[in-house]
Amino acid sequence: YPELLCLALGVEPEKLGFNLHRVKVDPILEKIL
Repeated sequence: YPELLCLALGVEPEKLGFNLHRVKVDPILEKIL
């Protein structure tokens, strides 16, 4: 939840460490952003 909140506030996905997740979040980010 905190990561989604930060995205909503405009924080860049790279700064949130999405590249460190084991599950790929790229498809979700494409839908949100």
